[in-house]
Amino acid sequence: FSDSRNYLIGHANSTLTANAGTVYTIANAATTSVGGTGTLNLNGPGVVVLDDSLNPNTFSGGSVLSGLGTVRINTATSLGATSGAVTLKDATLQVTGDITSARNFTLASYGATISVDSTRTYSLGGLLSDGSPIGTLNKTGAGIFSLTRAAGNTYTGGTFVLSLIHISEPTRPRL
Repeated sequence: FSDSRNYLIGHANSTLTANAGTVYTIANAATTSVGGTGTLNLNGPGVVVLDDSLNPNTFSGGSVLSGLGTVRINTATSLGATSGAVTLKDATLQVTGDITSARNFTLASYGATISVDSTRTYSLGGLLSDGSPIGTLNKTGAGIFSLTRAAGNTYTGGTFVLSLIHISEPTRPRL
């Protein structure tokens, strides 16, 4: 299912659920986007594609990704204004474009996964911190995931690299 209407997220509990086996695409047209001050809660075991390549999403309340599903992004604003933090809990964030972002992330489960597609680079300069419960950072996909926060990150749940990729963090020596 693909949709290109305007969406207004006006509440902290605004939820979109994708059922197993479904792919729900929100593809902005030149005059449509996802806006508002609420939080986008994406739940369910399906796939949600946030394609804002024609017009940036501007919602400012952040995102909560949960429910064993996958959320695909292709720009730094697919998840709304970059000031909005992301909580990753038992879900996969799949990066399908080259993205540089200073967005903050909270890792809130052992299933918090970031997947970067082959030939793509995801440079993340925001803070990665612990949620409740403490989460891990799981990296999948053949693309490059670069942690660029100069002050380091504070999550304590560990990092699992499940594919041959490059992870760099300025405050730690490279192997």
